Amino acid sequence: MTKLFIFISLFLFVFTSAHGAEDDAIRGIATYLKIGSPEKASSTARALLKNTQLTNTERQTVLEYIVEAETTMARAKHYEDVKPAVAAIQTLINAFPNKVDEEQLTWEIANLYWDQDSYENAQAVLLDLQNRFPSHYESHLMMGKIFYLNKNYADARNSFLRYALHVNSNSEQAREVRLWTALVDFAEKRFVPAFAAMEEIIKQQPELITNQESIYSRYILLLAMQNQNKEALRQADAFLSIYKATKHAPEIRLLHADLTLELFPKKASTVEKSYEILSINEADTVVGRQAFMRKMMLQARDEKSYRTLKPVIIALKRIANQNQLSDIEDEAFLHEARLWEKVAKEDAANAPTIAPETALTQYTRVTASHDAKLKHLAQAEGNAAFIRQIQNLIHQESWLRAVSLWERFPNFRPAPATSAQLRFDMAHALRQIMAFDQAETLLEQLHAQADGSVWGEKVMLERARLWLNRNDSTGVFKILTWLDKHEFTLYRPEMLVIAAQMQLKDKNAIEAIHTLEFVMADDLSPESRIEYWRVQALAAEQLSRWHVAARSWRMYANEHVDDKEEAKLNEAHALFKGNDFVPAAKIYATTPEALQSPVWQYRYSVSQLKTARATEITDTAIARLETLKNNADAGIYQSLAALTLAERQAERLMEKAP
Repeated sequence: MTKLFIFISLFLFVFTSAHGAEDDAIRGIATYLKIGSPEKASSTARALLKNTQLTNTERQTVLEYIVEAETTMARAKHYEDVKPAVAAIQTLINAFPNKVDEEQLTWEIANLYWDQDSYENAQAVLLDLQNRFPSHYESHLMMGKIFYLNKNYADARNSFLRYALHVNSNSEQAREVRLWTALVDFAEKRFVPAFAAMEEIIKQQPELITNQESIYSRYILLLAMQNQNKEALRQADAFLSIYKATKHAPEIRLLHADLTLELFPKKASTVEKSYEILSINEADTVVGRQAFMRKMMLQARDEKSYRTLKPVIIALKRIANQNQLSDIEDEAFLHEARLWEKVAKEDAANAPTIAPETALTQYTRVTASHDAKLKHLAQAEGNAAFIRQIQNLIHQESWLRAVSLWERFPNFRPAPATSAQLRFDMAHALRQIMAFDQAETLLEQLHAQADGSVWGEKVMLERARLWLNRNDSTGVFKILTWLDKHEFTLYRPEMLVIAAQMQLKDKNAIEAIHTLEFVMADDLSPESRIEYWRVQALAAEQLSRWHVAARSWRMYANEHVDDKEEAKLNEAHALFKGNDFVPAAKIYATTPEALQSPVWQYRYSVSQLKTARATEITDTAIARLETLKNNADAGIYQSLAALTLAERQAERLMEKAP
C-alpha cells in the first residue's frame, strides 16, 4: 500500500512538472509575439505541436499563435508570400471546426489574398464565404473591389450596393463604398456623379481620397474635367508634394503644366520646361508623347506662316501614324487640325488649297475619340472652323465649294434653331448651282421655322427666286397667291419684280409691264431695282416700244455699274430701232473696243450716214461698212453692209442723173 502511494505521488509529480513546462512554452510563444519575434514564435509553436501530451485547448491556443505569427510575418514582407499564413488558418479550422470562428477566419484568408493582390484566389475564397455564410456583408465590398479591378463594372456596382444596404449612411464604411462606387462611375465615364460623390467625401473624410494615390489622382482629374481649374491646380501641388515619384505622378505633372499655362499664360516658359522634362523622362509613355506634342504646340503658338508650321504638322502626322487607334493619335489629329485651320486663316496665300478641308477632316476624326475632352474640343473647334469656312466661301461667291463643304461635313452643321442665316446662305448657294430640290427643302424648313415673321417673308423671297431660276410653271401663281395673303409684306415690290421676270420668260411682256405698274423703283433694294429696269427694257423691246426700252436701259446702266457699257449699247440699239439716230450715234461713239461687234459696226455706220453732215464722218462710216462687207464672219450684217453700200451708191447715181 505504501509503495502504491509512493508510485502515484511520483507519477503526479512528473505529470504536473511536464504540464507546467508546456504552459511555460506556450507563454514563451506569446512573449515572442509580443516582443516582435514572429519567426521564433512560429518555430517554437510548431515544435511544441509535436508534443502529444497537449490538451485540445492548448493545441488550439498554439495553432492560433501560429496563425498570428505567420500573418505577422506575411505583413512584414508586404504579403509577398501568404501561403504559410493561409495554411496555418486552414489547419486551425480543420483541427477545431466547432470551436473557432470559421466565418471570421475565412474572411482573414480572403484579406491575405487581397493584400497580396492575388485577386483570383481572393475571389474564390469570397464566393465560398458568401455561399456558406450569406450574412457576411463585408465580403460584398471586397468582391466589388475585385470586380472593379477586373473591369466588370456592372457586377462591381451591384456588390457595392449590397454592402451599402448593411451600413449606416453616415459611417466611414458608407463613405468608403460611395468612394468605390464613384470609381466605377469614373471608369464608365460618368464623371458628374463621380465628382459629386468625391466632393462630398473629401469634405467629410479627405484622407479616404488623399491617402490613396490612384484615387487622389482621379479626383484631381475630375476637378479639371469640371473646369474647377484653380482647385485642381492646388490639389495637384499637394499631390506632387506627397507622391513625387509614383505611378500617377507623371500624369498629374502633365495636368499641372496644362493648368498652369491656362491660368497663368505668362508662365509659358516654365510650362515649356515642364513639358520638355516629361517628354524626356517619360519618352515611351502616353504622358511623354502628350508632353512632346504640347511642347511643340506651345513653341508654335505665335507662328502663322505655313512654311514655319509645316515641320510641326509633319511631326504630328508621324506621331499619329506611330500611335494608331489611341488617344495619342486623337490628340495628334486635334493639334494638326488646329494648325491647318490656322494656316488656312492666317496664311491662305501660301497654304495648300486643301488646308481648310484637311482641318475639318482631322477634326471629324477626333470627334469619334473615346476621350471626352478631346471629343468636345474637336466638335466645338470644328463647328467654328466649319462656319468660318462656309461664310468665307459664300462671301467669295464660291458656291460649289461651299456646297461641297456643307455636304462633306454634316457633323459640323450647327443646329437649325441657331443657324437660320447660315442655312439661308446655303440655300442661296444651292440655288446658284441649280441644286433646286435641295435648296427648296432647306427653304421650306426655314419658312416653317420662321412662323410668319419678317424673316419668314425674306425666306419666301428666296423661294420665289428659286422658282424663277427653275422655270416653275406655277411660280407666278404661287407668288400672287402668297401676296394676297400677305398684303402688307415688306417684300411685295421685290416679289412683283420676280413675278414680272417669270411672265417675261413666258413671252407675256404685256402682263410683265402690267405687274410692274404696281412697283415703284425707289421702293426696291439695289439688286431688285436692277432687275426692275432690265425687265422694263426687255418687255418694251418685245412690244417694240423702243424709246421706253432705251430709257429703261439707261436707268439700268445707272444702277448696274458693272454692266454699264453693255447697257448703254442696248440703249443705243433701242434708239436705233426707234429711228432716233443722233443719240444712238453718240452712244455708239463711246462703245469700248471689246463691244464693237458686227452689229455695232453696222448700226453705228448707218446712224452716222443718217445724221452726219461732215464728209469725213460719212467717209469713216462707209469705210467701216466696206470692212464689214468683207468680213465673212459677220453673218447677216455682212449682207446688210453690202446692201447699204449699194443703196448709197444708187442714191449717188440718182443724184447725178439728169
